[in-house]
Amino acid sequence: IRRDGMRARVASTLALLLRRRLPTGTALELAAATAGDDLTEARLRHAAEGAREGEALSEVLEEADVFDPSVVWLLRGASGEGEAEDALEDAAEVYRRRLDRRLDRFTLLVRPAAELTLGAVVFCFAFSYLVPLFQFTSRVFGGPY
Repeated sequence: IRRDGMRARVASTLALLLRRRLPTGTALELAAATAGDDLTEARLRHAAEGAREGEALSEVLEEADVFDPSVVWLLRGASGEGEAEDALEDAAEVYRRRLDRRLDRFTLLVRPAAELTLGAVVFCFAFSYLVPLFQFTSRVFGGPY
């Protein structure tokens, strides 16, 4: 879940910065700051150095291993046509949708577990109050408890 969120954030930021005509190395450096993960940030900073040395965006991102190979392939095709920004924005949207689906699945799993836990806690409280009550009434009225 964190990885897809990070990838969506980095791809979206990188698309925005490239759309504003920032140099690729600078855009990668700034996008690295949004990663929120030390390893990914270091990989993107290394990719920024490669971009400053003249390597293509798709090549440095492939070496950085930040995005899925399919995204790098999409970016490689779009870079040749000058549409890298659109490809990155599309990739960010794919990662956002994937994140939404994973969060929905996570919610489907966590909600029943949380309800069961809450039910067990309520049962324990009720039991801890009812047992002494039954024992007291048993002593007062002479019942089987």
